[in-house]
Amino acid sequence: MRSTRLSEDVKCPSCGEIIDGATCPFHDATPNPGDLSVCIYCLHWLRFNNDLTLRSMDQDDINKLKPIEFQQLKELTKYLLESRK
Repeated sequence: MRSTRLSEDVKCPSCGEIIDGATCPFHDATPNPGDLSVCIYCLHWLRFNNDLTLRSMDQDDINKLKPIEFQQLKELTKYLLESRK
């Protein structure tokens, strides 16, 4: 697992919170354009743009996910929800 600092300009497009870091829970990697993410504040599913800002995933994006990607997003969202208890 590796954590990466992001620019202060990166905000969640759903809730507007500043997202200043990213951690890959499934392998040792840093974010790349097209990678998936979950907002730690509102749990919205996101995708990194070419400039490593974030964009919301719409239903079409979600429908196009590979089964393993969908499963990983579900697991991460569940983990984040449980960690709030």
